[in-house]
Order: sequence, then structure tokens, then C-alpha cells
Amino acid sequence: MTGRKGTCGVFAALALLAVACASDPTSGSPQVAGEPVYLFTAPEPGYFATIGEMFDESPLVVLGEVVKVERGEPMSEGAHPDEDSFLVMGLYTVRVTEALKGTPDPTIIVRRTSFSQSGDELRPVALEGILPNEVGDSVFWFLEESDGSPGMLQAFRLQGIFEVRDGMVVSELNVEHGPAHQVDGRLLAEVLDLLAEGS
Repeated sequence: MTGRKGTCGVFAALALLAVACASDPTSGSPQVAGEPVYLFTAPEPGYFATIGEMFDESPLVVLGEVVKVERGEPMSEGAHPDEDSFLVMGLYTVRVTEALKGTPDPTIIVRRTSFSQSGDELRPVALEGILPNEVGDSVFWFLEESDGSPGMLQAFRLQGIFEVRDGMVVSELNVEHGPAHQVDGRLLAEVLDLLAEGS
């Protein structure tokens, strides 16, 4: 997949979704430093062979721009800052530029596994290769309502987290099959044609 630079180190943990917390008011993004922590999880249920299959099952599919990134609370129950390290949720405010499926609000908040905190250091987490998004990123996301967080959304599948760079769809997901492999590096217009054809 088309990824970003990063030094690989394996980090494994189980995560629970948590509620929102504060962000850095000066930049609109958390203060993240250091090399990514690579997190590998158990295989997702409901694997899709094609992007058309995933589109049919996903409740919401949007194109948009990330306008704000916030740090959420620790994702492990009982996690505290004095623990060695713990996962932290990222909250992404996205301005929807086009709804390909569903009827989202003009601006949505999406929750994703995004950071690892150790002491005062907040590092990005690459979940199955997918790094946190930044303000200004153009995204192409397959979404659903967030478990236990009314008014927020979450990724329908990791397979459905894409960026759009220079008119091309990019997936960082570390797989060589399925929707991510099918559309990675293809023009967005071509991918939208695939969806229209049901492929």
C-alpha cells in the first residue's frame, strides 16, 4: 500500500472506545512526536472482497476534509498517565464535501484509534499501517455510528479508510487483497465509477 515514512515497532493492545477530551487550541491538533507505534490487531469480521461489496453494506460513505484533530481519553479502561503506555482515541472533525451514501451533517466527528501515550509523550499509532490523519487531509471514508457515543461516527471497517492525494485514492492498510488493494493508487474518478457499477 502507499504509506508514509515511519520506523516499525510492534505494539499490541486491546482497546475500548472512550469519550472526547481536550485538544491543543493553538494548532487544532494534538502535539504528537516521535516515530509511529505500529499496532496489529485480530482480523476484522465481515471481510469484503471488493469496494462495491463494502459500499453496499456501509451505512455512510463520504468525501471530506479534516478540519480539526482532537485527542480523546485513554482507550483502555482504568488507564492513567502514570502507566507505561496506553492507547488514546483521536477525534476527527471532517467537513463533508460529498455524501456518496447516507445523509450526514455538513460537519461530522469521527473516532479512530490514533495515538499512544507514554508519560508526556504522545506518539502516532499506525493501526494495521494506517496513520492518524492531519488537518487539511482529504479523506474518503466508509462510516457507521460510533458505539456508545451518540452523534459521533467511526470507521465501518479499516478497509474503508482512504485518503485522496492529488486526485488519487490512497490506502495505508497493510494488506494485499480486498478493497484497499483494489483501489489504492487509482484515480478517484475511476473508483467512483467502480461504485456506480457496483464492482
